[in-house]
Amino acid sequence: MTPTVIQRNGMTGSSGYGQIDNLTVGYDGNRIISVSDAASNVSYAFSHDFKNYTNQTRNMLMMETEI
Repeated sequence: MTPTVIQRNGMTGSSGYGQIDNLTVGYDGNRIISVSDAASNVSYAFSHDFKNYTNQTRNMLMMETEI
């Protein structure tokens, strides 16, 4: 089964822990077409959380055509 929601906890600050990702993944068949993050933005550099800087749907489709 393909996950549509991925939730992760991790470092939110130098001494704090909590939710860093609450991802919703969109698929077209077995291909990922979008990823959105409903978790609060974590500015801590070492959190390793998902960064939604751009339109992920567009980027993933572009990557596929470049392969």
